[in-house]
Amino acid sequence: MGVFLERNGLTLKPINDAGFSKLIDDLDYPQRFSTWRQERDSEARSFEAVRDAITHLLHANNPAPAIVLGSQWEILAANASTGVLFDLVGLSADAAEGLNLLVTLLEPGGLGDHLNNVEEIRLIAWQRAAREALSNPGLATLLKSLPMPQEASTLTNELPPLVLTRLDSRHGELKFMSTFTTFGMPLDITMESLRIEHLIPADARTWEVMARAYGQLKC
Repeated sequence: MGVFLERNGLTLKPINDAGFSKLIDDLDYPQRFSTWRQERDSEARSFEAVRDAITHLLHANNPAPAIVLGSQWEILAANASTGVLFDLVGLSADAAEGLNLLVTLLEPGGLGDHLNNVEEIRLIAWQRAAREALSNPGLATLLKSLPMPQEASTLTNELPPLVLTRLDSRHGELKFMSTFTTFGMPLDITMESLRIEHLIPADARTWEVMARAYGQLKC
């Protein structure tokens, strides 16, 4: 049995367990192991394909910002234009690294402080997170630790059809529409929880500012 495992790239420490030895020392084990390994390899290739797709979507969104969010609103990845936008509003260009979007929106001292319509955005973010938290204990715990926006005591089932994110930058107000990309056929619960938020410039001036700043970054 040990020879078979080693030939397949695995090394196990000695296990003094008669029940375990009986479980693995049977004629069908090599086939079952081969099937298991093929399934794992297939999943690894699928995850690699999803990773490549995410990278492509983030890059294609430039010069508009885009971020990958996890199940608790943690920022897992961001495109170059996200750093450009952070710099334009007075934050560090690498501030998105290790950041939680919900925290930086709801807590003082974060991105929320640079929003011209801060109360509106904070309320929408809190309402959305509160609905997600009904089936996400970790997010529920995080939400309890954050300040609740005014008028957020009642959870509503409807959100406004269109809300602009209005940010105060050194070039004046920048306006964005927010859209989300999710994975329609998730491989597992981890993939299902991922989503990409795209901030699309809502007017020609915002697009011009972002395009110019992104172009300077590439030079």
